[in-house]
This record gives sequence, C-alpha cells and structure tokens, in this order.
Amino acid sequence: MKKLIILTAASLLFLSYSCNGSTKGNWSDEDKTQLRSQFEKQRSQLDKIFGKENTDKWVDCAMLKMENQFENLDAADKDLKGAEKIGADCIKEVMGSIDNSSNYNTESNNGSSESEEVSKDVYRQGYADGQTGFGLPASERATASEFYMSRGYNFSSADYPVYEMGYNDGVYGNPKQY
Repeated sequence: MKKLIILTAASLLFLSYSCNGSTKGNWSDEDKTQLRSQFEKQRSQLDKIFGKENTDKWVDCAMLKMENQFENLDAADKDLKGAEKIGADCIKEVMGSIDNSSNYNTESNNGSSESEEVSKDVYRQGYADGQTGFGLPASERATASEFYMSRGYNFSSADYPVYEMGYNDGVYGNPKQY
C-alpha cells in the first residue's frame, strides 16, 4: 500500500509542464498552479488514501518541499527519485500528525479511545476474513477490497486501510496484532 501511495504521489509530481520564471524556493504562480492542478486530477484517489483534510495537508507539504528543492517544475519533472522522496516524506509527516493528534478521547477504562477500539475491531474483522484465504494461491482468493465489498461493510475511510492490513495479515498467516 505504501509503495502504491509513493508511486501515485511521484507520478502526480511529474505529470506537469514547463517552468516560466521560477527559482528555487520561489516558483512562479503558473508552475504552482500547474502542479496543483495535477494533484487535483488525482484528488478522489488521494482522498481515498488520506481523507479530504489530510489530502490537503499532503498536497501543501509536497508543493512546499518541491518548490524548495527544485529550481522549477521542469526540473522537478526530471528528478523522479527526488519527487518520490518528497512524496514519502510528506506521507510520513501527514500520517505522523494523524497519529500524534490530540483529538482522541482517552477517558475509557483501558486508556484507549473509542475510535481506537473501533479500529481494533475492524482489524480483527479483516484478520478473520483474511484467514478464509490463508494457504490458497492468489488466483483463488479474493482481495481485501473484493471481500470488503461482497460483505457490504461500511467502515470509515480511515478504517478501511486497517481492515486491509488485518485481512492481509490473516491471508499471509502473520501473527494477529490486536
């Protein structure tokens, strides 16, 4: 999943055009607009991965880092590895801010918030579902997304990756984490 996010981010960074008077740390409005429009073309895909608010944070982070690292958009287009690193760094920053946010209610008996308990339940469900495919060749088992849809689950966009992680752990026989 992480590789998919990084590759998606990197491809978004490089689907752009020319520079028009930009300098490192001070890109032209045209370069910024072109880069942002490339991100917006993939908005629905990014929202599924990060959620709307976190997509905005990721886009802002990537744009700022690109502007500070590259002379212009054309230079950024030529450095795929550099853009992949920026995408990965911004993922870490955005996901880190989610993990470290203070929006959690920690007043339950065991110190876990209600949303953490829901996520643990989602993971456990994914793990149990994944165990149905344990040992089967890939061609004979459903993917996490196929299983999820066939069961009609309706987890939040934040919990779907947790379900998928549990499902994959179950399919591949990894120890249960929660």
